[in-house]
Amino acid sequence: MATSSDGNVKYKAITGRLSNYFGFKLTEDGSVLSVGNVCCMTCGKTFAYHGSNTSLMYHLQRAHPVQHQKVLEGSSKKPSVPSSTSSRQIGNFFRPSERPVSVQLQSDINTSLANWIATAGRPISIVEDKGLEQTLRIALQNDSYTLPSRRTTDGVLGKMYDSKLADLKTTVGCSHALAITSDFWTSLGNEAYCGITGHWINADWELSSAVLECRHVVERHFAANVAEVFENFAAVITDNARNMTSAVALTGFPHIPCMAHSLQLSILHGFKVADTDVLFAKCRKVVGHFKHSSANTAELMSCNESESPLNKLQQDVPTHWNSIFIMIQSLLKAKDAIVAYMTKFGKKYSGPKLLDSDWEKISKYSEVLELFCQATVALGGEKYVSCSSVLPLLSALRKHMTVHDDDPGYIARFTAAALDDFQVRVTGMNGVEILRIATALDPRYKTLRCLTPDEKDQTWTVVGNKVSVAVATGQASVVSNDESDTVHEPMKKRLKLMDSDCDTDESIESAGEELARYKCEKKLPDGEDPLLWWKMNEHRFPRLAVLARSVLCVPATSVPCERLFSSAGYIVNKTRSSLDPNTVNMLVCLRDWCR
Repeated sequence: MATSSDGNVKYKAITGRLSNYFGFKLTEDGSVLSVGNVCCMTCGKTFAYHGSNTSLMYHLQRAHPVQHQKVLEGSSKKPSVPSSTSSRQIGNFFRPSERPVSVQLQSDINTSLANWIATAGRPISIVEDKGLEQTLRIALQNDSYTLPSRRTTDGVLGKMYDSKLADLKTTVGCSHALAITSDFWTSLGNEAYCGITGHWINADWELSSAVLECRHVVERHFAANVAEVFENFAAVITDNARNMTSAVALTGFPHIPCMAHSLQLSILHGFKVADTDVLFAKCRKVVGHFKHSSANTAELMSCNESESPLNKLQQDVPTHWNSIFIMIQSLLKAKDAIVAYMTKFGKKYSGPKLLDSDWEKISKYSEVLELFCQATVALGGEKYVSCSSVLPLLSALRKHMTVHDDDPGYIARFTAAALDDFQVRVTGMNGVEILRIATALDPRYKTLRCLTPDEKDQTWTVVGNKVSVAVATGQASVVSNDESDTVHEPMKKRLKLMDSDCDTDESIESAGEELARYKCEKKLPDGEDPLLWWKMNEHRFPRLAVLARSVLCVPATSVPCERLFSSAGYIVNKTRSSLDPNTVNMLVCLRDWCR
């Protein structure tokens, strides 16, 4: 029982830490007036009460700060209740330990950190980061844990590199044929590197690839010096640089220039014939006007009346493939906004404006360049067979780009010049035979519709000769793979089978007969995987399967090497431009091998 400050009103105090300040108002007979309302014993204000003290504490803090401070001091001095046995055990479980981590756990963490550094391209110095160390201490619940030193991490990375390299050598050594792509790259530290990637088909008929080396090169990139890099390969794929072309010629290996690079050179040749310099100069000027000024870009955005947001304009880069197509495509998407901008803010633009005839030309070029862009993307893959698609793709481009009577003259000149130049580049290289054989041994294109009748006959003759040579030299087996799965009968029965009058084994099929059977096979649909077909039919065509492994592993472009240098540029950045070349090679290779 409690009374108010003036002694006239009586209250029944609530339970809890606010019992001295709030209570239920009582009637004259001593019963509670309302259990849903409590009153402040100091000022008499009434509050709705359902067991929560939040509004009551807020009232004390605002109206009675002295009482509020007493409540807070009383809560801090309240003695703690002893915890039960189970709660003490849980508390001990989450309490940081002072024991050092075990040797095995430390070794696992060191290996995991090295793998993270290799796959994510992190600097080795990250093991000196205090934030990472604190994060691991919290995760391990161990305040005594320390990160490994840089020397220790270097040692783990070195062992990982040696182990992965040994595994790669074993894998590549078991492959029937190996094709490589190669190119040169200069880092931010002005160090020259030669990147080499390998491509092969494994025993399960899966296309495999790996970085073989990122070699530091000190000598000038003369053809003779470059030739020393290459050893024994089924084919070498490089860009069209003269030193690379001459170097591969010195080795005598089949050379296939990067088909995507060749296609881009042919496109540039077509632009030159069609005289597009003035048109594309206008496009670059318009894009540059908005790219170099955020204020101009904001004004362009304000001119966009469509519901969809306006994408940024893209400037072309001479060294980037399809960059002109990307530039004019971005202009076409923003055409309405650009025309509105020129009408409203035309005085701010001092360059040559795009006329209606220019927009029409841009639209026509965009339609043609889109096909070239699709062809470039199709040739640049390394997860699927690509070399067998080069000749069919060239034939398809000619079919889809046939000049019609209503086509403008500049489009006719451009397509004719680009396709003719690409035709000359493809048929004029010394590795065109590999492309033709790959096309013939790809079940999707075995009809060879992309070749002339003379080229078809010549290709099948070459295939037959190569298979015969492989059988004669022991490179191709004439025994079916099913023999290894056959349960051998007893020796006596086998001897009876040998008592035959025939002196020759007529059951063994000749190479020519096997080739004839393959030519009569039904063509595989375009969307199917040719390697899966060979996996299912290798036992039926054992000789041709060996040759197929040798040619279908060859990539059509040197794009894998370009991807290698993109990864190397991420590792050798501005803050790590002084890395040792051996460390660069180790990190670049591990980033590919550990993925």
